[in-house]
Amino acid sequence: MTQISNSEATTAKPKFTKTSKAKASSPVRICARSREKLDAMLARVNKDRFGRRVKADDLIGYGLDLLTDTHLEEIGTRLLSNKERIEIMYRKMAKARKGLTRDEFLGMLLEGNMAE
Repeated sequence: MTQISNSEATTAKPKFTKTSKAKASSPVRICARSREKLDAMLARVNKDRFGRRVKADDLIGYGLDLLTDTHLEEIGTRLLSNKERIEIMYRKMAKARKGLTRDEFLGMLLEGNMAE
């Protein structure tokens, strides 16, 4: 048998290289309804297709590129509860009218005098 000296062993390059970060994947949770929509779109796009099949990552990546700032704002506002919407209205009114209390704001809201 041949012996490897300590200096040769420490300077030897590793056999494996690190995988590219661009190809790394991570799990993402989606609801069952979204998964069904994704599967239906993939089935439709891959039906009678030649060449490489379209994968979920391809479809999601292309779809995300199509979203604009307006779409993102709309998604954000759809997720607000009524309590959060009232808080946003109060903060806007409090900036416009210094010294406005929550009680005064709620009174104005109930009376319909928000234009003041």
